[in-house]
Formats: sequence, structure tokens, C-alpha cells
Amino acid sequence: LCLRLIAAWEKAPPGDSADGLIWSSNIRKHYGPLKAMLDSRDADGLATLLCGMFRSSCVHGIAHGDLYRAGNTTSLARRVWQLKLLGDVVSLGEYIGVIRVENPEQGGIGLALSNGVTALTKRIEERLGPVVSFPAVGGPYGIYAGDCLITMESPEYIYVALRIREAVRLHLPELANPDVLEIGGGFGGLAYYLLGLMPEIRVYTIVDLPIISVLQGYFLGRCFGADTVSLLGEPCARIRLLPTDAIEQQSCNVLINENSMPEMPPETVLGYLRWAARAVGGIFYSYQQEAWTGQVLVRSAIKDIGSFRRLSRNQSWVRRGYIE
Repeated sequence: LCLRLIAAWEKAPPGDSADGLIWSSNIRKHYGPLKAMLDSRDADGLATLLCGMFRSSCVHGIAHGDLYRAGNTTSLARRVWQLKLLGDVVSLGEYIGVIRVENPEQGGIGLALSNGVTALTKRIEERLGPVVSFPAVGGPYGIYAGDCLITMESPEYIYVALRIREAVRLHLPELANPDVLEIGGGFGGLAYYLLGLMPEIRVYTIVDLPIISVLQGYFLGRCFGADTVSLLGEPCARIRLLPTDAIEQQSCNVLINENSMPEMPPETVLGYLRWAARAVGGIFYSYQQEAWTGQVLVRSAIKDIGSFRRLSRNQSWVRRGYIE
């Protein structure tokens, strides 16, 4: 698999118009060891790095990486993040309806975990099936609830995957086997959970920066089997990983962007939306922050294109300040 990742890296475009200042700086600061393994064609070294990628800096900006390892933070800081993670699990349970939604006006606060996180996680698993636990790929860490590993990212990915599944079934009820395209897929976490919750997906394509596609290729190849993933220059498989400039040759029924368009240059976002207006025969699910940061406001960019009709607008149940 790592030999294939190196070959795809060598075929990738040398630059990327979707890069922008945020990600060019991020890659320069944190992705040096990963780039060095790719450039030197060191497959063994690449395998060693990727099998522990979730405990390293080479996932900076798409996962928590080494931020909360012992030695990098105080025990108090780690405890604060553990409490946030427990809160995310509660929010997920509230959303899918396996526990009541707390109401501060009526008392009874903090009861969702009265029987422990394992009991709550078991109820979530009973509702969703055996897709909740994060896979043992890349050295992940978090909280174990029985045999179920919950990472800092997984409750939100599960929530977003559920929301996409509901949107497809509501707005595209006659579509039996959707083709999905995700712009900016992180390490592949959303793809992992969405494919688990929607086995009817025919093709799942991710377009991203080439160095991020390496992480996706390793993670998804290890999760689903190397033969289920195709990289740049390879025959198409069910999961397709491509550089961003390949999007012009793609089409889909379901377009996804989770938390990356605001970080792109405005013209890049408009370019993606112009493509979507002619190539997406279905829905665009956008999950973003809208903070006053000077970054792209996605709903404003959509309005500028003028070829979309808003079907819904909701706040995330799991992450405060995020809009879908």
C-alpha cells in the first residue's frame, strides 16, 4: 500500500490551486517528516510513520494528533478535553434519541452519564449498529467505552454521516446507489463512517491536496482493504482519491464539504461551486463554521453562484458554532 501511495504522490500535480495560505503554512510547519518519506521513496519509513499517524504532527489540522499526548499537555488540560469528548458522546446520544435532551429549566442535569459512558455508548451502538468504534488504524487514542474506542473526532463524524444519510433519504428517495464526492476529506474519517452507515453508496470520491490523499489512502486502505481504494493513475475502485484539479472530470449525486471551504481562497470556493452547479445531480451538504474571522462565508459564496436552493439550515447538535 505504501509503495502505491508513493507512486501516486509522484504523479500528483506539483502545485495546488486549492492550497491557500492556511494550508500551505500548515503543511510546511507540520508535514515535513511525511513529505521526506514520500520524496525519498522510503516505503518502510512511510509505513512506520503512518501506522502511528494519529499520535504525530502529520495530521495537524485534520485530527488532534500529538496535541494531547502525555508530556504535551498538563493533566488538567487533558481532563478538560476528556470532558468535552464525553459531552460530544452525550450530544450524539441526544440527537439519535437514545437519551432525553436535558432542559435546564426543568432540572435533572448531568443524568445522561449516570450509568457511565459505556452504558450510553452501548445504547448508541444498539441504534446504529457496529459502526461506532473507531478502527485500530494509525495509532488512534481516546476513551474506551467497553470495547468501543471513541476518539476526539469520531462523535462529530458519526453525527455528520447520519445527517447526510437522512438528507439523501429525504431529498433523493428514489436514488438507490448514490455517487458521493467529498471536497477535502481530512484523513478519511467521514468517509469511513458514511460508508459504514450507507453501504448502498456506489462510489465515494475524495478530492484533496496530494499529501492529505496519502493519509486518506493509508487510513481507508487499511480500514476497507487496499483493493477497495484507487489512487491517482490507478483503475477506478469504489473509493477514489484524486487531486483537486481532477474534479472537473467528476460528477456525483451527493456533494459534501465539512469544515474546509472557509479555509480556502475565495476564488477556489467559487470554482468548486460553479463546478457543482453543473455536475451535481442532487444535493450539496455543507457543514461549516461562520465565525467572524475574515474567512470565506460559504452561504454567501453559494448565493453569489445563484444555482442552488437551500433545503435546510440547522445548528450542529454536536459542535457549537457549526452550521449545516
